[in-house]
Amino acid sequence: MEETYLIEDLEQLRAISDQLRVEILHVLRDQAMTTKQLGDRLGMAPAKVHYHVRELERVGLVRLVETREKGGILEKYYQPIARSFNVSGKILLSSPPHEVLASLGSMVDQSRDKFLNHLSRAMERRDDQTSMLLRWVRFRATYEEQKRVYEQIFELLRPFEERDDDGEGEVLQGMFMLYPNYDEHAGSQDENHQPDTAGTTRVVSSQVVGVVHYSRAELEQLVDEGKRLRLSVVGTCLFDADIEPELVGQVVEKLTLVGTIQATPAVAEVLEQKRS
Repeated sequence: MEETYLIEDLEQLRAISDQLRVEILHVLRDQAMTTKQLGDRLGMAPAKVHYHVRELERVGLVRLVETREKGGILEKYYQPIARSFNVSGKILLSSPPHEVLASLGSMVDQSRDKFLNHLSRAMERRDDQTSMLLRWVRFRATYEEQKRVYEQIFELLRPFEERDDDGEGEVLQGMFMLYPNYDEHAGSQDENHQPDTAGTTRVVSSQVVGVVHYSRAELEQLVDEGKRLRLSVVGTCLFDADIEPELVGQVVEKLTLVGTIQATPAVAEVLEQKRS
């Protein structure tokens, strides 16, 4: 079994976007089990667990490691291919943006719902000993420094992750997320309201996850208001077919994009020149 597996395949990302499957991977990493044993451990019907294990096996995240015959029945034992799984940033470039966003969005939504559910129960019990960590962090680091930060954090957690289920302490769960703040990449000035050298033009930053859609009327209104756009988009930039490339060049100052452009060839060419 590998120590860490890097997910770069969309099918694998879809497979682990389900919280139950993440729990299955966690339970199986220390001991190979049958779906019946896994169901007993999770307090779920074996048939339901069997479906999820087969899906994880189908995409190559779980494999059959042993078969035993017991009472005329063939028992199949499964384990994950690695102890931990990370999602590679490369998947943003190799897969359709809306599908990546759907899978990651589902994962984040489930984690949020679970967090709020447990927090609500703690509040109902008026439990002032509830273990909860909420902290907003912002720091600057090179790519290599970022990797070292991740390694140090997870190395710190490793002894607690390996503690037996009946060991000391309570079970804690969470999702660790770090993401680039594209506003910061442009400099330290306030980009949401930044005058140009003439003091008459305002630069407006817009961050979008999904689809950003502009019509000709919207761009003309921005021109009338003396505004220019700095767009940061993970998804799709959509510009209507009647928009002239000169208008886009006048309005869009900078484009940071992980995804696709849907526009006329002339407009798409202008936007490509604006990309950072």
